[in-house]
Amino acid sequence: MACVLVNGAALYASTASADWHSPYFNRETHDSWTNAEYNDGVCHYRYSRDADDGETHVNRWGDCSHVAIAPDGSAVPIVAPVYAVPVPDDDD
Repeated sequence: MACVLVNGAALYASTASADWHSPYFNRETHDSWTNAEYNDGVCHYRYSRDADDGETHVNRWGDCSHVAIAPDGSAVPIVAPVYAVPVPDDDD
């Protein structure tokens, strides 16, 4: 956990207090590179992509099975499919 002591008060980095209700996300672009970081307290990843040659790097920590990474580095929730099953009539 990242912590800085200022005038006797502890200040914690926003990624250290990540929460899946309000995840931390940051994306920066420089030249042809896009860098993104995501942390929801369960899944933490860093993503880098070079638009010129398509080179991509992803580092993941924790359980990221509920998150897909979009081409721009943003997190896309993975939702389980819901199947509709007909309910039998009373006549059946």
